[in-house]
Parts: sequence; structure tokens; C-alpha cells
Amino acid sequence: MGYQRHYPRELLESTKLIKFERYAEFTVAGLTGRGLALWATGQRPHYDVVYGENVLESLVARLAAVPHRIRGNPSVDREEH
Repeated sequence: MGYQRHYPRELLESTKLIKFERYAEFTVAGLTGRGLALWATGQRPHYDVVYGENVLESLVARLAAVPHRIRGNPSVDREEH
């Protein structure tokens, strides 16, 4: 997940990620360093992670190999669960 000062983590957690108890946080350098591309979706600050082979298993394996951090979301909407 990429965020900038215009999209502080707390804002993302309380809006776009409100349904998720946990999420994985990646860096752009980590993703692109494993041969993955980021495509803008038009819904800032969201990007699609793409791998050229179009094979789901290859994409998942590459994502799993990228350094990441699992974060708990303190803003999760517990009513949805």
C-alpha cells in the first residue's frame, strides 16, 4: 500500500481500509524490485499490482517474497464483522 502525506495512514484506515482488520504494507521499491508493476487505477492513492506473466500463482509468489509489514487496523468497522 502506498500512502503519502496527502493520504495519512489514519485517513486510509478509516476510509478505504475500514472493512479490513489487517492489511499488508509494501514499498514501491520492494514491489518493483521483484519485477512487479504498479498501474494507476484513477482512484488515488490506489494502484493495481501487475505481473507480466498473467499467472496468478507467479504473482502471489512474487508478492510473498517482497518485504512487507502486516498492520492491524484500529479503525476497522467491527459492525461489519
